[in-house]
Amino acid sequence: MITNASRHVKTILFSCLPLLVLLAMGEILIFMTGADKPRLYTKGFIGTEFVRYDPELLWSMCPGSRRVDKRGTVYTINEHGLRSPSLVPKKTTEFRILSLGESSTFGIGVADNETYSALLEQALNQRSPRHRYRVINAGASAYSSTQSVRYLERRGLVLQPDAVLFYHEINDYLPTTIRDLGNNEIGITMTDAQLMSSLPFRINGLLFGLSGIYRFAFLSFVRSRIQSFDWQHFQSPFPGIGLADMPLAVPTILDATTHTPMATGGNVYFRRVSNTERLQNFEKLLALCTSRNIRLVIMHPSYRRTQRHECLLTDFCHRHELPLFETYDILHPSDPGRAAQMFLDEFHPTAEGHRRLAEALADFLAPVACLNHPLSNSAHPR
Repeated sequence: MITNASRHVKTILFSCLPLLVLLAMGEILIFMTGADKPRLYTKGFIGTEFVRYDPELLWSMCPGSRRVDKRGTVYTINEHGLRSPSLVPKKTTEFRILSLGESSTFGIGVADNETYSALLEQALNQRSPRHRYRVINAGASAYSSTQSVRYLERRGLVLQPDAVLFYHEINDYLPTTIRDLGNNEIGITMTDAQLMSSLPFRINGLLFGLSGIYRFAFLSFVRSRIQSFDWQHFQSPFPGIGLADMPLAVPTILDATTHTPMATGGNVYFRRVSNTERLQNFEKLLALCTSRNIRLVIMHPSYRRTQRHECLLTDFCHRHELPLFETYDILHPSDPGRAAQMFLDEFHPTAEGHRRLAEALADFLAPVACLNHPLSNSAHPR
């Protein structure tokens, strides 16, 4: 005997059948035409010779790799994927400082032992022979604050740091189009945080992988955002971080088939880290360090064109009374002759710049007189 319930189920199934047939036909049509494939891409500046895809961090350095750049500079990456000597188990008499940052921290253009992290370790040990200091260089080229905070959360804490140095500014303000690890229209319209927590990495990954219709709809939507970008009314974010003279260099968006620039929407500027996300990164960084009794020292970055300024970073440090190490005077000495020796290019310090940073940092961290002595929270150079 057929019950009313079974009749309702059959009615629903037969009602849905035409829709299921249409969906199946749509999936077949999209598969045959390739309409669900990405059609845009950009060429950024992130090299892949010793960088690999990383589902947690977007990219990271290949452990145990070695590279020589066109200047002849050697970059040696240890077993943990860091530009730092091999790590041994932490001793009870050791004070560890984890140095997080972008390519300036990594040390583009200077030798392994010439980065400010390596020189800081040397200076601290010379000043306090009774104690052993270890500064671990966890800087990575083109990293944003989002990536470094996630690195600390997922991998850095395992290294048992007693203090964290944090150096991040310019990369947070650069466009998403600088990323060059399969950067198609999905990545172009997403911040670093969105990309790490969304397609095709996290939440909708399964649906994106299974349905051609879904891929087609999503890619069509993001392409429309790119093509409708209002470049004429866009305001550069650089003046807010003391870089009013910094030009907006935006990589051209190319067609994946013809490799020619887009006719419309070729210039877009979706930021890698929004101001809201940048502030959230600082708050998360502080919370991670505070909950584990790790001393946090923020470095205020400075580049060749930087003008002295207050910004989101300095305001955050002042509000939370965090040690703020200002690099402006160090990398912009009043003597024109010395100033010319501070930068290799627009962003990266020379070996002399790294040496001066390390010496000033050692002075700034002088309150660490012994392993049980906390970093002073009273010094805020401005």
